[in-house]
Amino acid sequence: MNMVLSCMFYSPIIPHAIPMAMVGCFLNYWITKYMLLKLHKMPEAFSELLTTFFANLLPYCIVVWSASYLIFAL
Repeated sequence: MNMVLSCMFYSPIIPHAIPMAMVGCFLNYWITKYMLLKLHKMPEAFSELLTTFFANLLPYCIVVWSASYLIFAL
């Protein structure tokens, strides 16, 4: 979530941040999937509450992105 929000905030300044974040998300997904299936169990900290919290936070990400775009683009 930190990488996505940072990318959204700095994307007006650094346009290459979005493709780099896409590649980073893709690599992070596959590495985490491998680690979870082969090496580790899912920690208890990843509960349904945390998932719903970040799902409810996503609409505010649009506001943050819009504000950063207005600040840096104008």
